[in-house]
Amino acid sequence: IRRDIIKELKDYEKEKLISEDDLKAAEEELQKLTERMTDEEVARIGEKKQKEIMEV
Repeated sequence: IRRDIIKELKDYEKEKLISEDDLKAAEEELQKLTERMTDEEVARIGEKKQKEIMEV
């Protein structure tokens, strides 16, 4: 999904629908969102595994 969005943003920039600065800002925001979602998913999985271990 992330790659698709980046490709679409680059296409917009090539078509002059967004500026290069807007492209960079969008890529940075997308990266932050991706990192946050990944961190949350890792934490959720870690908590689940910890509960499983404690049940044994």
